[in-house]
Parts: sequence; structure tokens; C-alpha cells
Amino acid sequence: MTSVINVALDTLLQALSLNTAWVSLRADSRFLPPAAIPLPPHGFLLGPVRNLPASLEQSDRYYLTRSPECHCQELLRTGRLNHAINVVECDRLRDAVKTDANNRGLRFHASMPLYSGDEAIGIMNFAMEDWQLLSAADLQLLSTSIELLRSALERAHLFDLSENQRHHLEQELELARLVQVSLLPKKLPKIPGFSLSAFWKPATEISGDFYGIYKLPDQQWGLVIADVCGKGASAALFMAMTYSLIRERVEKEQSPASLITKINQSLCQQLPEVNFVTCFYAILNPLNNTLTYATAGHNPPIFRKASGEVGQLLRGSMALGVVKDAKYEDRVVSLESGDSLVIFTDGVTDAINSQDDMYELARFQAAVGSAAGKAAPLLKHLKNDLSTWVGETHQYDDITLLVLTRD
Repeated sequence: MTSVINVALDTLLQALSLNTAWVSLRADSRFLPPAAIPLPPHGFLLGPVRNLPASLEQSDRYYLTRSPECHCQELLRTGRLNHAINVVECDRLRDAVKTDANNRGLRFHASMPLYSGDEAIGIMNFAMEDWQLLSAADLQLLSTSIELLRSALERAHLFDLSENQRHHLEQELELARLVQVSLLPKKLPKIPGFSLSAFWKPATEISGDFYGIYKLPDQQWGLVIADVCGKGASAALFMAMTYSLIRERVEKEQSPASLITKINQSLCQQLPEVNFVTCFYAILNPLNNTLTYATAGHNPPIFRKASGEVGQLLRGSMALGVVKDAKYEDRVVSLESGDSLVIFTDGVTDAINSQDDMYELARFQAAVGSAAGKAAPLLKHLKNDLSTWVGETHQYDDITLLVLTRD
């Protein structure tokens, strides 16, 4: 809003062939931010100024800010200043002259009210040497400017509100992002005989994807990856709810199917018909090199044997949060030396390139089959292949990858 006033002030000074002007703004206006300084009793703040004489600049512009209110401020406050007028001798200019500071002969000013919408928010004063210097045409120009400025200031106010809301939203989203990041493993654990690597990239500031790695009793490890339907704040909140339920029960349940069943029942009970989440949960037993897993509507992970053969684990039951009495089943796979498991969300296979072609499962499996054996280089190869395919195309879904390799 201040930028609009500044432009108008400079334009009108040039049009009127004047040099000195100042703006008084009502401190109680809803269009102005709260003042950081004590307000004068008359309730006006000094706004933009132009080319003030020494008499008005002295003592931190005392004569323009002092109490009581001046005549033009009183006219605005009482609703009697609704068009541009020539004002009789200004008491602020008159009193400033008495200090013997250079006043450049300025004794009078014309005034025009400033409106934003229907609210009078301030006054624009144009100083001059002679009383009623401005002609009727000059005053008509100022009065016309009032109406032009009215809509411009209202639009500027609405823009400022929008920008403030956007900035506030960005701060909230950044806080939500930091909270989400804090839920993910800060460092991948070292599991004897195995290597792990992970990648998490939200499509926006906050994500509906998450993964977790949990140390369990008897030297076992829990691996989970989940994908909430949708994006944005609602998906992120549902993700946090699901994460909390899993974290609460992960050390209490003896099997993946049991854990998933309990999580599904809780989601259906607490948030019926709100959303759903796909989930893959597995328990790794490094002592016998087995992986026991259950799937709830999630993409079956890709399983690559040491021989290079690539396939998928078996598909499971429906997503969590859909049907309270859904049944889930444990399955077991043995991991030989050199075997790899790639767990992923559909943001990978659904990624599109500039021709709107999907990356798709077949290409992803081919990338898994052509990569190096260990978890870290395997993940790097997958990320590079996906990035090459997508190019500069905007990412529209969250991407999460979790790679497990037996050494």
C-alpha cells in the first residue's frame, strides 16, 4: 500500500509543479499494520514525505507529528474532508517558522483525503507559498485522483493481505516439513550382514509418504514404507497419524500381519471414511536371513536375486483405513547373499516425462536388474535412471525408495 501512495505522491507533485508534500495516516485504520512506536494522542502517523524544509525536518519532524491534531486532520476524523481543498494558513507550518529555521516561505497547503474502499485512511498535503495557489482545475485533478487511488489502495490492501497469508502459510508448511523430516530415520542402522539405503522426496513441502526402520527384540528389524492417498496437508496429517500408530505398536506385535491388522482397525475406528494408506511392513531376521512381510494395498517390492533375476513379492490385501475387518497374511522370503529388495511408493512408477509417458514398472525393474549389487550404488543407479527419464518435468507425487541388500 505504501508503494502506491509513494507513486501517487510523486506523480501529483509533478503534475501540480510543486516540491513539498507529506502524508498523514490514521493509526487506527484496519489497513495499516500495528504501529511499533507509541501513538500520538491525535491518532495520526506521519507517512511518506517529499522535500521538507529544514523547519519541518527539525527535531525529528516534531511539527508534523506533535499534538494536538491539525485542522485538516480534524476534518478527516469528523468526516468533513471528502474532496480536495485549499487550506487556510497551516498552523504546523506557521509554528515551525517561529523557530527561525529555514521554511522556504511555505505557509499554506492543499489537502486531499486518501481512501481505501470506503474507509478514510489519511491525508495527502501539498505545501505552497501562496494561499489558494491551486486552481479549480488543480483541485479537480486531485479529487479525481482520490477515486483512482481509492480502488488502487483497496487492491494493494487485498494484495498485502494475500501476501501475508501466503507468507504465514509458507512458514506453517516449512514447520510441518521439519516435523515430518524429524519422523524419518536420522541415520540408517548398521545391520550385520545387510546394507540399507533410502531416498525420500516430497512433491510439495509436505508429504504423504514415509518410511521407518525399527530395532525389534531378538536382534530383528522392522522395515515399513507407507503412502497416504492424496497430497498436501490432509495427507500429511493422515501420515502422521499412521506413523504414530505404527511406532506405538511396532515392538508389541510379533508379526507384520498382526501389526497391519491393528493399525487398520485403529484407522477405521478413529478416522472412518476420511482417507486410506497403502503400507508394506516386514520383519528382517538377520540370524536366519529371512524376511517376513505383509502388504496392505501397497506396490509389491521388487526382489532381485544374486543371479540377476528380477521379480516382485506377492501382492497383499487392501489398503489400511478402508474395511475394519480386512484380513492380512504373513509371507516369508529367504535372502541369499547378493539378493536385493527394493521397496517403493507409486510416485516412482507413476513419474512422467515431458511427453507425459509414465516411468512404469517394467522400466523400473529393468533399472533394478542393471544396477550394482550393494544398497547404496543400487539406489544411486535407480535415482539417476528416474531423473534421466523425468528430466525437467514437475514432480507431482511423493517418491520414496528403501533398498535392502544382503551382503
